[in-house]
Amino acid sequence: MKDKGKTPRFTIVLSVEHSEKDLGLCLDSLANLDYRKDEYRIAAVECGAVPEIGRFLKDNGPFGVLDIQVFSLPPKTLESKKVPAHLARVNEGRNKAIESLPAEYYVFTETDCTFPSDWLRKIDAHLDDRPGILGGPDVLPDKMDTITNVIDVILNSPVGTGGIRPGEKGTSKQYFPHKENMVIPAAVLQSVGKFPENNIFGAEMEMTNRILEAGYTVKYMDDNPVYHRRITSLRNFLGITSYRASEKIALLGKRISLLRVLRYLVPGVAAFLLILAILAPFFSWSRLFLGLLALFYGGIITWVSLRGALQKKSVLVGLGVFFILPLFHWNIATGVLSGILKKKAV
Repeated sequence: MKDKGKTPRFTIVLSVEHSEKDLGLCLDSLANLDYRKDEYRIAAVECGAVPEIGRFLKDNGPFGVLDIQVFSLPPKTLESKKVPAHLARVNEGRNKAIESLPAEYYVFTETDCTFPSDWLRKIDAHLDDRPGILGGPDVLPDKMDTITNVIDVILNSPVGTGGIRPGEKGTSKQYFPHKENMVIPAAVLQSVGKFPENNIFGAEMEMTNRILEAGYTVKYMDDNPVYHRRITSLRNFLGITSYRASEKIALLGKRISLLRVLRYLVPGVAAFLLILAILAPFFSWSRLFLGLLALFYGGIITWVSLRGALQKKSVLVGLGVFFILPLFHWNIATGVLSGILKKKAV
């Protein structure tokens, strides 16, 4: 029997950003956690991805073992049509959930994730070190399609996200937890403030930096992953890449130090090499120099592709990485340029 007056140890803030099927798999996984049900509850933040979430929860009885409260916000149209409208108000919904549902710790994740049964117990163990923010890996489940595996290889590559996924072991000032597997104590949130509501893809970076500046530590729990199905559409993946890079660059000068953002710019450097490789044949005075850069870039792409093929045990994945990674870098480059121009315009 749940004690209605008791503050639970965990409020799991669940961003509802995917289909009803994903939501069902996620909630089923949360219902089967090996943890006392009166010690955690779910704050489902829904901003247009599953508008009938109330009906869905009512029609799916097995989730009745969970204490679920829904925070619904209407979607907001963004300037970039490539970013789904339901993502625009996620951080606003997170803040409402935090304000409304007291807990000792807030755990943040998304509906395209499922969880090992001991997920919360391992989080509990890592909290003994009293970190200011705690993060863990998000790994791809088995038996995903080729495109999803290609995206996974790119995102985990040093020239995909600058080597910040999945992060380092132990404490670190350079690791930024990700929204799929992140924990912040209530006391820390009271100290540093809310999530930035006008930033979609850089919110965790901005929040982590504020926590570090306040004197707290960040910890990476390498032994406690969530299973993250990621984007399964190549078009969606490439579509949001430019916008994501633009937001990261826009954070420069807004609390985020240049040193901490530089690691996110590694893909931008690779994109610059790609541009030079394309231009090489048109400049006779520097063909040798640009040709060497083009050769260097080609070597990087080949290395990542071969490593991905071996890791996933699939030639198709390796070929996919070889052709898609340059497109990813191109989108990063346009995003970086857009972010710089936006900063100058402010």
